[in-house]
Amino acid sequence: MKKIKFTHDALYNEETQEQITLYLPSTRIVCPTCNGYGHHFRRDLDENDLIREMRQERDEEGFQMYQSGYFNESCCQCKGQKVLDEIDWDYFHSQYPEEAKAVSDWNRELRESEEEREWERRMGA
Repeated sequence: MKKIKFTHDALYNEETQEQITLYLPSTRIVCPTCNGYGHHFRRDLDENDLIREMRQERDEEGFQMYQSGYFNESCCQCKGQKVLDEIDWDYFHSQYPEEAKAVSDWNRELRESEEEREWERRMGA
């Protein structure tokens, strides 16, 4: 079983103030970015605008190029491998309950802080 290096700002040794690194087992998942195809439409182009323009201009050749994947690029997340290693979170929670709670609390506080800042921005602060 492959293990993945996991660090988080919430995980540190209080005595030495050093970051704690855990090596956790992983599972294989289908890449959520390309849905397992290994490629996706180029991120520097707007797919909807391109299709709309091709239809308006009746660009059959361009549309065939689009359908054949001419405007695709290798997936930026899985690098064309179609799958990714993901930490086995159930294992993390069961084997490291204190660390899991620290990470969960840290993430919740960060999310609440970001929500409060967004609320203040909307109120004009």
